[in-house]
Amino acid sequence: MIVKKVIVKKMIVQKVIVKEMIVKKVIVKKMIVKKMIVQKVIVKKVIVQKRIVKKRIVQKMIVKKVIVQKMIVKKMIVQKMIVKKVIVKKVIVQKMIVKKVIVQKMIVKKMIVQKVIVKKVIVQKMIVQKMIVQKMIVQKVIVQKMIVQKEIVKKMIVKKMIVKKVIVQKMIVKKMIVQKTIVNKMIVQKRIVKKRIVKKMIVQKVNVKKMIVKKMIVKKVIVKKVIVKKMIVKKMIVQKMIVKKMIIQKVIVKKVIVQKMIVLKMIVQKVIVKKMIVKKMMVHKMTVKKMIVKKINVQWVIVKKVIVKMIVQK
Repeated sequence: MIVKKVIVKKMIVQKVIVKEMIVKKVIVKKMIVKKMIVQKVIVKKVIVQKRIVKKRIVQKMIVKKVIVQKMIVKKMIVQKMIVKKVIVKKVIVQKMIVKKVIVQKMIVKKMIVQKVIVKKVIVQKMIVQKMIVQKMIVQKVIVQKMIVQKEIVKKMIVKKMIVKKVIVQKMIVKKMIVQKTIVNKMIVQKRIVKKRIVKKMIVQKVNVKKMIVKKMIVKKVIVKKVIVKKMIVKKMIVQKMIVKKMIIQKVIVKKVIVQKMIVLKMIVQKVIVKKMIVKKMMVHKMTVKKMIVKKINVQWVIVKKVIVKMIVQK
């Protein structure tokens, strides 16, 4: 483990219990965290093979509970990570395997950890160059199973995204390429998807002004680059997690539960959503082989109850 510069002004840890932790190589160059509060993160199984995200900007993201049981990350490269304040009350990690972790610079001003219980942590290689998180509040995130093979996102800008409850049972994504996604406000109340299989989906331009989602459940999510300005997590239990670059300014998510999601190929170039309000949307089975959308302009979409029962052969 090679750390060049680590500046910590205030760090309070009440209880830290580690049974087994094996780290081969850890190099951190620059890491600055201002404020990070995680309440509960529970993830059971997260398997991601290849996910490439170039630019993702989220201004506001609030997650209350995140529970992760199993998360396997092969390669995680973070160039710059700046965290001002990180407050962790309870962190339970059962199994975490990291091959390579490289961090150049990490600056932490205030970090308060109450309880940290780690049973087994194995890190082989982890490279983080730059990661900036200003404010991130996560209340409840429950992901059971999420398998993503290839996901490439070049530019994703989200100003305000409020998701209360999202329940997805099965979602499998092999290849997902998103170039530009701009979302100003996204509010989803209830969205329940049991089975959705999409082989090829190409969307060039999608303009949505307002989108409201109440319930969203995701089992497995893999992100290469993540930039978070503000992140507050009370409890976070992650077994295996690999993120390359993630830039999130503010994201508010109350409950996100995804069981299974299968997507073979999904290419999105530009997605602009200002306001989208969906109260209840239930889809049992949806199979799409090829879907090409060039331009979609949606100003207001209000759906109270949508129940679709479709049985399509695989």
